[in-house]
Amino acid sequence: MDDESVTVEARYLSRDAFADRIRKVPAVILPLGATEQHGYHLPLGVDSFLAEALAIRIAEQVGATVLPTMPFGYSWVWRDSPGTVTLKTATIENVIVETADSLSKYGVQHLFLVSGHEANCAAMKQGSRQLH
Repeated sequence: MDDESVTVEARYLSRDAFADRIRKVPAVILPLGATEQHGYHLPLGVDSFLAEALAIRIAEQVGATVLPTMPFGYSWVWRDSPGTVTLKTATIENVIVETADSLSKYGVQHLFLVSGHEANCAAMKQGSRQLH
């Protein structure tokens, strides 16, 4: 199998394949999405689908590895709409910080965040500040 046919998605890699990718490019991308209503015409997961698709395209260009998409975000405004799952901003911050801490043990030096959901931005900013 040549490099072009190897997936960039961590969820499909063995531990050895993941370690090999990180040795070559010590960077991962964490897509952040949401599960919330988008009217009658779009699925609940559209924010996650968009974040993941963009993260994969970026990773294919730069050699980074894509983590599984975080499917829940801060969706308080839609909390009463069927299907919406909302987390506290602090919870999302903690996911970002703890993900970075966990991955640093394996040689990951860079964690990039790609969000398909604007309301995740505050958590992304605060989580990044904690890591800085």
